[in-house]
Amino acid sequence: LLLPEEACRTAKCQELQRATAFDAGMWAAYLVCASSPAKEVAEVLALHSPMDSNKALLWLDLLDAAEPLIRDAIPSFDGTLFLHANLAISLNCFGCQLPMPDGSRPGDFVGYGVFRLACRMNHSCDPNVSCQTQDASGSLVVRALRDIAAGDEVCTTYLDAASLLAPVHERQKRLYVQYDFMCQCPRCAAGYDDVLVFPCCRPQCLGSVHFTTEVDCAQGVAATSCSACGRPPGDEAVLALARREAELQEALAAAAQGDPAEVALQPLHPHHHLTRQLAELRYEACSRQGDREGMLAAARLAERSWKALARAPCRSWARSRERLGDALLLPCQGVAPAMGDGVPDERLREALGHFQVAYRALCIGHGAESPYAQALSQKLAQLKAVLRSRGALTKDAGKRRCSFCGWRRRPGPRRACSLCHHVTLRHPGHEALRRTSYWGARSRRRRRTKT
Repeated sequence: LLLPEEACRTAKCQELQRATAFDAGMWAAYLVCASSPAKEVAEVLALHSPMDSNKALLWLDLLDAAEPLIRDAIPSFDGTLFLHANLAISLNCFGCQLPMPDGSRPGDFVGYGVFRLACRMNHSCDPNVSCQTQDASGSLVVRALRDIAAGDEVCTTYLDAASLLAPVHERQKRLYVQYDFMCQCPRCAAGYDDVLVFPCCRPQCLGSVHFTTEVDCAQGVAATSCSACGRPPGDEAVLALARREAELQEALAAAAQGDPAEVALQPLHPHHHLTRQLAELRYEACSRQGDREGMLAAARLAERSWKALARAPCRSWARSRERLGDALLLPCQGVAPAMGDGVPDERLREALGHFQVAYRALCIGHGAESPYAQALSQKLAQLKAVLRSRGALTKDAGKRRCSFCGWRRRPGPRRACSLCHHVTLRHPGHEALRRTSYWGARSRRRRRTKT
């Protein structure tokens, strides 16, 4: 069942909206269901629509108060069908939105759709599939974001990409208000909040601590032990971190209203969810001022935050990578008439690597035929042509580099260097480092444990 956007703009729906407390979309849903074949209506009403939910009870009270006015406008009004249809649609529908043909941004909103199979997927804050509208007819495509083993549940998310990066209590509140359930997915039930990350308070320690989802009665918040030194922060340190977070949140709200002074604040931690917002505000401020190096620094910070926080490939994370590549392509001074003019080869190669990662993420989440992926594919082809004309396009362009020896390798699953933090695989010629370094000692302990 498809509820098109035009159905909500009819004169009858607008008139009923003015006369009652229900919006035009709810009246459009009722009128569409009332005029649909009985078989389709029966399938919609058979979906999850609990009449004892808070939303249903609120609507029932509003319906009783407005019933005389409704009877004048619709003599054959069926209150039970109105409640059941709107509950079923609001709890099971998908928003159908098409991208712009040039892939620059989301475009036309087709409407709301109720799909027989897709609406039965449960929510997870760590989804393993994504759902996108394929064409103007409202067809829905479900794509796997990672390998799904036989017997595993297929879960989507009822939240957008930015809301998935919110703290646990905010995600649970939004889901409870909209869908009337308290999320207890593995990510929400982990016992700690993976987006409330702070640096360890002890000097010389490079570890991090997380706020837990359990509230401490005395302090109001609690924190996990440090990931490096293993020591829990003291009560005063936890309260100081909470105050810093509250101050940054207030500053970001002021910056969003146009206060440029607040954008200069330091982030709490690269993996904290507020860091992404701060980096995006910095990027916009530097873009207005024409500060190219500031744009590049803000784009690097935003990409690092998205990379740490994103649970699955999504357009927002790919967009952060693409924006970092665009910032790298900006000339050091002046305006370039063509792509790459006034930009060193090393920056062009780094931009190519970010574009390739973003393209792979878009292919996974949206498909290679989507306008988003097609637009980025054209940009990739142009950049490769520029590098090829300079003789700077090598086989290693776009590959990640080892921080120890500079050796490159294309990223792949389960390929991690035992000596590096974020690199690709164990490199030849590292035997001396492997024998003497901390990472080598850790890998030897792991091998002995397995034996």
